[in-house]
Amino acid sequence: MDFLRRNEIRTMTRDSKLPKIFRDKLAKDFIITKRNRIAIESLKAIRENQGLYIFGECGTGKTLLASIIQNERIRLGKPSIFMCATDIFQDLNPYNGNQLTAMDKRARLKSISCLIIDDLGVEKPSDWTKQTLFDIINHRYNENLQTIITSNFSLENLRERLTEKPTPNKKIDDYVGDRIIRRIQAICQIINLPRY
Repeated sequence: MDFLRRNEIRTMTRDSKLPKIFRDKLAKDFIITKRNRIAIESLKAIRENQGLYIFGECGTGKTLLASIIQNERIRLGKPSIFMCATDIFQDLNPYNGNQLTAMDKRARLKSISCLIIDDLGVEKPSDWTKQTLFDIINHRYNENLQTIITSNFSLENLRERLTEKPTPNKKIDDYVGDRIIRRIQAICQIINLPRY
């Protein structure tokens, strides 16, 4: 591997926001067993423009699998961003820093060729987080951009978490949570990852 290629990979790795603990993980590091053979389907996302929604209990290897996809894509020269859902909302909140910086970060998350969102559902749902998530997911849906999501929640459980129920004092005409789930279903293959 020549110097320019190594430098390009190093830059993409740095810009990818992948936690250091996962930066050296590759496909060979994921242990395939009879119970989790479905993970092989996930690894196809390395070369294909396939979106994924990988869910399961804690400790099933969802984050490891998403990290491997990220690292293998980078080795192929394909840029992507890996971020925990809570970090996304913290970074995009204009009250946590410069509003222009938050807008630039949002534009980058919307347009990067592959966005990996780790641990969706751990954030506290609010009107702002739901609208922000819909904005990102909907743009990526419209532009046919690869989106990979990990979560402890099945899509049905995530829908319940994101869907605001009407109350006597508040009418809800538009369930943003339902729209998010429909977009995820449209752009992602759903993978229930069992324990090893």
